[in-house]
Amino acid sequence: MTKVPGKGQWERLQQKFVEELGKEVRRAGIDRPLITFDTYGDPWAQDFVEPAYVSMTGTDGRRQVMRVMLRSAQPDREAGRELFEKVRGRNVGVVQAFDRSAPEDWTLNSMGNLETIPPYAHGGRSYPAGRVIQGWRKDSGEKPSKAVRTLLASQGLQDPLLLDTSWLGVGHVDEFVQFLPADTPRGWRVGVADPRGGLELLRTAQRAGHGGTKMFSVPGLAGQPAPKETIDKALASRNLIADNETAARRIAANLEILKRETGVTDAEIVRVPALYTRESEMAAEGGDEVPVPRLTRLGGRAPLVDALRERGQQKWTARDGAGSPGGTAAPETVMTSAYVPGAVNGVLLGRDRYLAPRQWGPVVGGKDIFTEAVNAAYRRAGLKVSSVDDWYTYHLGMGEVHCGTNTLRDASAAWWRR
Repeated sequence: MTKVPGKGQWERLQQKFVEELGKEVRRAGIDRPLITFDTYGDPWAQDFVEPAYVSMTGTDGRRQVMRVMLRSAQPDREAGRELFEKVRGRNVGVVQAFDRSAPEDWTLNSMGNLETIPPYAHGGRSYPAGRVIQGWRKDSGEKPSKAVRTLLASQGLQDPLLLDTSWLGVGHVDEFVQFLPADTPRGWRVGVADPRGGLELLRTAQRAGHGGTKMFSVPGLAGQPAPKETIDKALASRNLIADNETAARRIAANLEILKRETGVTDAEIVRVPALYTRESEMAAEGGDEVPVPRLTRLGGRAPLVDALRERGQQKWTARDGAGSPGGTAAPETVMTSAYVPGAVNGVLLGRDRYLAPRQWGPVVGGKDIFTEAVNAAYRRAGLKVSSVDDWYTYHLGMGEVHCGTNTLRDASAAWWRR
């Protein structure tokens, strides 16, 4: 994961995040130390690298394994240099594939947009080392780097599968889908964000007379207020309702692709309550979100929340690219990011342990209704859930715990024997 250097409030919050993450890692029985990337000030450790490996039989049938750090196809992203400076060494290599002449979507080339379906066989096809998934903008035709897709396909084991992320501002698959271990013949389940489930949590609370409850329970920072909107205000937003209905439809369409390609069934899908909102909503209508200087996940160093909040002034749109306020023209597709911290954008710490971003949702009867619902969903999948606060360090930058961390997978199994 990345620790951003520097002084001030944000740096202290980031250091606290690192400390809490370390505690959860040790609690999960992982005794290896955290490695921090702290040279280039890029907090998105998930995005500038994807850990891979090569494995083969060696002398006397013994396996030989080499880690390969796949640097993102973003040659101007300085943080990737630290892979060569700090990580490369004995049995650890680094590779980067990109084509400077190709007009590619910068954010689609982040590695949070490159995840892997666990090993499976279906329809006469077998993927003993798993299968890569990436997001593409179906509405505009933009795809992640062809050079990376070609590299992966050329290994002979991967056939990268593209899912539609047109409706997401950042456009990464890790914003709505994950794969969880399961004691089933398949060995895994699909976890997906459930926007309709998130809306129903709010409507249930409203029907029970809690509409005046604050939508977010996160405390403010020194000299800056906490969000003040209520459940009633959230449900009165036509944009919020429309955005989550759109998200639900797009997620359902992607699930159909995963079902067709893998054979996974509805019984193997874990639906985790979530909510999404368009970026412009934060600048134009939110008014209460707290701007914290950081590198946004879209790139650039401007705060996520525009200081100009009055209607009629510039609004935030994802297509403006560098994390800055842009023109008033609406994008072809309304793009969203997580409204409540995206629980599926967490970290699996073991077969039975999951680390989610703290929800900071409405508190009813002394309990955070989103935390309760998220934990229940993962418990039904056989996972123990803990959480870490990433509201100011990652959430407001359009990412979560998963986006700021990275993991080395267990490469002990001989994939050719599966």
